[in-house]
Amino acid sequence: MKVLWLCNMMLPAVGEHLGLETSPKEGWLSGLFQMAVSDDQNRIESFILAFPVDRTLLSVGEQLLHGSMECQGKVVEYYGFYEDTSKPECYDPAMENVLKELIRRCEPDLVHIFGT
Repeated sequence: MKVLWLCNMMLPAVGEHLGLETSPKEGWLSGLFQMAVSDDQNRIESFILAFPVDRTLLSVGEQLLHGSMECQGKVVEYYGFYEDTSKPECYDPAMENVLKELIRRCEPDLVHIFGT
């Protein structure tokens, strides 16, 4: 199964991979991530993380930051997208196209969206 996790922040594992400082808040996300990638029954064949990033991490003209890293012997893909996290209550219609592109690229079997 190919799983896409849409999170409200960059997980520390990704931040470390990118050489960025990250926040230890939402530690339960990191714990759940570690459990998911260590699934020894191989129910999850492909694990993809998506999260908001600062606009400076995106190349000019790009809407998505894409990369991959190894975690517990598995390759984990990640995508960063720009979102104004200082105003999460403000609807941004452009975000719909970014998320559609994300889903088109990933072709996940399951999308899990964290948040309220």
